Amino acid sequence: MSNRFNNNRNLIIIGLRRSGTTAFWNSFRQDKRFLCFNEPFNPQIIKLKDDKWPNKFHYKEFATLINADACSFWKHYVPIFPCNEFQYGLSDKEKKYLLYLADKSERVCVDTTRCHFKIKDLYEIMPNSVLVHLYRPPSAFVSSIMIPSLSNLITENKLKKLYYLIRNKVINFGKKKNFWKRKDCSNAWSYDEIIGVPNYSIFYCHVKKHGYDPESIHIQSAIEKLLLLWKICFQQVEQDGKKYFKEKYFSVNFHDFCKTPNSIMEKIYSSLNLPFDHLNFDWLRKPNLGYDINNPLWKLYKEKFSIPID
Repeated sequence: MSNRFNNNRNLIIIGLRRSGTTAFWNSFRQDKRFLCFNEPFNPQIIKLKDDKWPNKFHYKEFATLINADACSFWKHYVPIFPCNEFQYGLSDKEKKYLLYLADKSERVCVDTTRCHFKIKDLYEIMPNSVLVHLYRPPSAFVSSIMIPSLSNLITENKLKKLYYLIRNKVINFGKKKNFWKRKDCSNAWSYDEIIGVPNYSIFYCHVKKHGYDPESIHIQSAIEKLLLLWKICFQQVEQDGKKYFKEKYFSVNFHDFCKTPNSIMEKIYSSLNLPFDHLNFDWLRKPNLGYDINNPLWKLYKEKFSIPID
């Protein structure tokens, strides 16, 4: 029988990029009962052919499918580009792609980043699944985009290694210095592309729907625009997750997960009707609360958009 008709076997994870979804999703890789797919709509999956792509490890399940039948995979694969992330619903081809992945195992765990406005369709495709909304507190989310952790070059050459270490420190020094003034986030994780400009981007359609003037929001700081983006996405998932998945919907603060991962996992596994053996979380790090967290501007901006204080 097709996986899509099984009861409570699949797990769907949803969250904004820089919300801990990859780390959370990666936890389920320890459980061999699941076949885990990370961000199936990521346009960068095309880079799997490049052995030097630093994120290749997180997409090895796709590489396995490609090696088994490349024609079948690329026939089904379809990316969701940044400009379409805030568009409601999945296309027929996007639905077929998810069903293609779901039928590859008795149980699948799918990180559906890019699907905040497509939960109704996720439910229609896999109605008996458990949906977990993973989020970070807004100040931590915004800070991780504005001041991203920069990977140092992996090399045995000490001079090159020192060069990249110094370069990264200089880059982030500049980002911190202008943190509160910047109008953009250097398109980190494509967020400037998602936000776009009024009258052209779908994001500003949602801004208007939430009662804000797009032109006024557009001239605000990058921090304010990202906070509003966080709020719009958070509210959409909370609303649709509860409406469609009901008791199979979980809202998880990534910082809480880092503190007590096994207790949160026990609840999710119970909803999946699966026995739970404690997984290894020694690799989890204490999350950062955000840059300059005691600065009163955080409170001011959150109050401006009626966002609860962290």
